[in-house]
Amino acid sequence: MPKFFLALYVTSKDSGKALAELYKILELWEYTDYELTIIDVMNDRELALEAGITQTPVVTLIGDSGLKQYAGDLKDHARAREVLGLT
Repeated sequence: MPKFFLALYVTSKDSGKALAELYKILELWEYTDYELTIIDVMNDRELALEAGITQTPVVTLIGDSGLKQYAGDLKDHARAREVLGLT
């Protein structure tokens, strides 16, 4: 079983950049034991609304310490890691 579960909420126009930045965040710190789900909020609006997603990109992480969420530009790797507890 993976150590944590990630969901990346995106639109098709920002999905490539957001996914690339998320992979950089995870790979630079050698996080490999995770499961990732990518949700295009335009194709699955109901799921996004149920999760309370009002902007993109958003990353949610479910792990031992519960649910954490980071919204905004994933280029700020240090801030994203801090908010998601990947430090």
